[in-house]
Amino acid sequence: MTSRCLYLVMAIGLISGCTANRSSGNTSLSPDRWHAIEIDGRPAVTVGATQRPWIGFDVDSGRVSGFGGCNRFSGSYAMTGSSLKFGAMAMTRMACGDAVLNAQESAFAAALHDTDNYVISADTLTLLQATTRRARLVR
Repeated sequence: MTSRCLYLVMAIGLISGCTANRSSGNTSLSPDRWHAIEIDGRPAVTVGATQRPWIGFDVDSGRVSGFGGCNRFSGSYAMTGSSLKFGAMAMTRMACGDAVLNAQESAFAAALHDTDNYVISADTLTLLQATTRRARLVR
């Protein structure tokens, strides 16, 4: 009976070890810019010829900065395991003449606000609210 329990404990440990590490940890977030490819299920719209909304993490200071499509932003974040929460963000208030970019920027800001966990797979960062995908970004 004892050996069966030991095997069961070992099997549970192996399974949880495979599933618990959903992200690659703090170092996987820095210092690259993560460029949005999808926000709330819609492809990210480029600004000008090539620039998409992006976010960058500074793991040493616990700060983020980025670009929403019209304006730059910065703020704080907290991470524990696969849990990720963004703090209040300061954002410039430049006029955005393009309604599509303006809507995208609002959606991106809302996605960051609502994020409570994340997954990194290869070069893709997925921001989630519970199990709902809010944004997908690539390095």
